[in-house]
Amino acid sequence: MSKPLSYQSTRCVLQYFDSTERFLLTSRCPTIKQFEKSIPLRLEYLKFAKDCIIWNDLRFCLNETVTVQLGVKRPRTGKEISRTYSYWVTIMQKDDRMMMGERTIAPYTNDIEIPKNKALEKLAYVFLGGRNIVLVKRMEIQEGYSKDIEWPANFQVAVDTLVAEYHTVEYILPIVSDASPLKYLDSQFTKKESFDNELVKRVGALSITDMDESCYPKLVTLRNKTVNFLNSSLPREVIISMVKKRKEEGREIGSFFYTKYDEDEEEDEEDILDTLNNRFEGEMVQRNRTETSFGLIPRFTHTTLFSLLSFRLSLLTMSTPLSYQSTRCVLQYFNSTERFLFTSRCPTIKQFEKSIPLRLENLKLTKDGIILNDLRFRLNEAVSVKRAGRGEVISSTSFYSVTFSQRDGRMMSGWRTIAPCTTRMQLSKDKAMEKLACILLGGRNTVFVERMEIQDGYPEGIEWPANFQIAVDRLVAEHHNFEYILPIVSDASPLKYLDSQFSKMETFDNKFVKGAKELYITNIHESCYPILATLRNKDTSFLDLSLPKEVIISIVKNWIEEGRQIGTSFFIRYDEEDEEDEEDILESLKNRFEGRYATKVLSRDNDQLNVSLSSSARIVFRKGLPMSLTVEAVHE
Repeated sequence: MSKPLSYQSTRCVLQYFDSTERFLLTSRCPTIKQFEKSIPLRLEYLKFAKDCIIWNDLRFCLNETVTVQLGVKRPRTGKEISRTYSYWVTIMQKDDRMMMGERTIAPYTNDIEIPKNKALEKLAYVFLGGRNIVLVKRMEIQEGYSKDIEWPANFQVAVDTLVAEYHTVEYILPIVSDASPLKYLDSQFTKKESFDNELVKRVGALSITDMDESCYPKLVTLRNKTVNFLNSSLPREVIISMVKKRKEEGREIGSFFYTKYDEDEEEDEEDILDTLNNRFEGEMVQRNRTETSFGLIPRFTHTTLFSLLSFRLSLLTMSTPLSYQSTRCVLQYFNSTERFLFTSRCPTIKQFEKSIPLRLENLKLTKDGIILNDLRFRLNEAVSVKRAGRGEVISSTSFYSVTFSQRDGRMMSGWRTIAPCTTRMQLSKDKAMEKLACILLGGRNTVFVERMEIQDGYPEGIEWPANFQIAVDRLVAEHHNFEYILPIVSDASPLKYLDSQFSKMETFDNKFVKGAKELYITNIHESCYPILATLRNKDTSFLDLSLPKEVIISIVKNWIEEGRQIGTSFFIRYDEEDEEDEEDILESLKNRFEGRYATKVLSRDNDQLNVSLSSSARIVFRKGLPMSLTVEAVHE
């Protein structure tokens, strides 16, 4: 048997142990847990987010539970009396094999009823408080992490790269160890005394996202290798004073100063370059059209000051991250499947993703799920049956869960399961479908769809998500009334094809019904028959129903009186068992409008009746197979 490690050897090994393995080992070993925090912790990455703390591939996530107390008020409207929040922690580990990119190691099920800021303080104290020192290569404090949260007592971090662009450096400096080999600092500055800090002075690259105007005089004294002003511009006088100071005192060759100017700035870059050129006897360098304007200002016989103020072409080798607006623009035209998978792995984007319009080629609502392009979200039913002693069923309860699948032609079913949601909800199927639609489609800005289909099994009793709007090209809902779908159709819809049922005459006055080039009516209430004569759609079809002879005669009469565009068609299907068949209708039209039968070229040709519409057009009636009647406006 190998010899056990001594106490000192164990400390040495744990200091350079993989941080994830060290955490898992400590959680299983009470002996090591007693002294583990006295050993320096070495991390590649440490992040403080709005609801979690991440170190390397471990995420300590804060989960919120809301308890609402409702009063009893009739009729059936519960009034909220109180609302309490409690928090518990889930520990996740990064795992590329999982759809979400991570897997749950252990949930801490104890709920604590405290404010969220206090819950985050407690979370930071449990995992980081009381440690000797934490050595980190990159530490990041994200926007959602509250500035009111106090750091754990005696918490010190020695960091190489520190990114806190939404927090002030005064808030962060108390936890940064003096031994930090700080090479990059990105933060905000509100006090000019902060520039006198030794860490700020010796950092190699200093990035300032925001700064109080009282700190402008301190910029002249900065001697950092690289200084960046990413989200703010500087007055011309400040830049002139900095150039003057550098010319008088000198700076190391390669020192770089970067400031951003927007196009709408009053004092633009050209004005500043001209001022520097005239003030310091600079020289404007000849450039191509694609290059940035820059000037050379002499300092000594062997050095020059390089003035580069354009934010469009900087000397930074690292690509500039997308701004918030650019990210929104990219996501709007992102592949919808990739966008869903990407959003599920990125909590930051998840916060605003629904405010970005979603563009789909195909949206389908089925009896047991929702399909977005090649992603299917399917409801799975599990029935719990309670039986009596002899096997007689006393009661049954239905539970529903969701499975995410992606279209895959290599699979026998045509779908490949990405991830099953094991959480089961005890509610009716209609409510489960409502909840699924609300999660996927609710709260979105607008959904742009080329083709939307509502299939037979999707019940009309389901309410649409609040504020759900869809701009659609082709809408197929042959088993549903258009009155049910109309509330979700955006006014901006370029509707070209509409297939639905109609139960109210007023619906035909809607601009979408009037503007659709192709109108398919699968069912219609008899009260709507008079409105059919006024339709001016290019193509109108009755696929699953026939019309009385009087209605067809009124349609033809209206066409003759008001005229129709050449190429307009009207299609009706007649079954063999219809009492008023096509022969009877053709004879009635012939006698009423003085029509003429066309000569058949072949004996098997269908009967064709021509009725004059104008001097250059006629209405043609043809018998189709199966038995049908077609009305077209064609050239004479």
